[in-house]
Amino acid sequence: MNSTHDGIYIVDSEGKFIEANKGIERISGYKRDKLLGKTGLDLVEMGLIDESVTSKVFKTKKQMSILQTLKHDVVKEVLVTATPIMDKNNNIKYIVATLRDLTELINLKYECEKSKELTNQYFSQLQREKRTNKDIIANSAEMKKTLEIIERIAATETTVLLSGESGTGKDVMARLIHNSSSRSEKNFVTINCAAIPESLLESELFGYEGGSFTGAKTKGKVGSFGLADKGTLFLDEIGSFPLNLQGKLLRALETFEIQPIGAEKSKNVDVRIIAATNQDLEQLVKEGKFREDLFFRLNVVPITLPSLRDRREDIVPLIMYYLKKYNEKYKRKVAFEKEVFEIAENYSWPGNIRELRNIVERLVVISQEERIDYSHLPNKMLEEQSINSSCSINIQEILPLDNLLHEAEKALLNKAFLKYKTTRKIAKALGISQTSVVRKLKKYNIN
Repeated sequence: MNSTHDGIYIVDSEGKFIEANKGIERISGYKRDKLLGKTGLDLVEMGLIDESVTSKVFKTKKQMSILQTLKHDVVKEVLVTATPIMDKNNNIKYIVATLRDLTELINLKYECEKSKELTNQYFSQLQREKRTNKDIIANSAEMKKTLEIIERIAATETTVLLSGESGTGKDVMARLIHNSSSRSEKNFVTINCAAIPESLLESELFGYEGGSFTGAKTKGKVGSFGLADKGTLFLDEIGSFPLNLQGKLLRALETFEIQPIGAEKSKNVDVRIIAATNQDLEQLVKEGKFREDLFFRLNVVPITLPSLRDRREDIVPLIMYYLKKYNEKYKRKVAFEKEVFEIAENYSWPGNIRELRNIVERLVVISQEERIDYSHLPNKMLEEQSINSSCSINIQEILPLDNLLHEAEKALLNKAFLKYKTTRKIAKALGISQTSVVRKLKKYNIN
């Protein structure tokens, strides 16, 4: 009797409980020794149940099932089935009854439906395509709004400035704009302004005539502007563009004429410009490191891509997307435990999507097990999780107010440091001076 999950009890010919299993105690909350010797009608009079199924069986001498309400600490709905056992004179000798907790079953059904709905939601998100780009997950309101703007401006010829933290997918968005435009059949040319030495950047952009300088190719070189003719030129890391070349870039953007190094005449080009930066260009203008007129020329349609911590609804779908991608690539069957998703949703993701993608690929490649739990995650994720857990203040006893204020201040600084990283941004968010931030971080040993 104790090996089954359901509750089972037996009453004798007088309707008194003579046996009950552990399932009865678990479902009803009533102790077995309190039931023995009592009848179903006794329990009704005591207010423990609303009606007795055994009294009905004594009248009909047939098996019966009823919905019964148990009124213990928590009101429960149970399905009770009572079966009579007859003696040779066709009188009831015993009644065996089973209880099944419908409240528990309803909760389980709800959890299953909720899990199924969530799974379908993630699956639908993974299957959704945004025009010609399959690598964009947009479950959050922030990303949906960003994509709506991109869709509207893609059909135009206007210059776009994409800004956002490193790893937020500015290159992916630039390609989406190109692929969604009338220039999609032409070249999409990318030049990383921070990766090319200043001495070579001009020739990379505008090209050169053969023999125009020592080491130049005899046939010359078509620069990025020339390669992107009738197409799109993506100027990544535009904040790193050398100040002494910004005037020539501005002229090219204003007139759509370029003059290769060593050439006597300018050439007309038909190029759409998309620029991207993870720096504050307005601040660079104030510091004299970026031309104001070039900034205004690039900043026709500014689009700021949200960081991953500002679009947390996209974290799990992104993980599922890259997990599927790298499982297929490396012929693995790696799966993540629920706790991994929970930690990931609470992590600050300073490297944004690039960091998430790299971590998923690393786990798929190096893990020996097929089930990934929290112990496989990078230390920095677990350390941050620990800090976040310690940031909640639980007042369990009366203590000096100063002590509580110190704990609250430390917790707030921890959270601000994890989110903003720089003392200037922390100071702005907290409404205090940068000097105060530095002093308080040192005080609480936050580094």
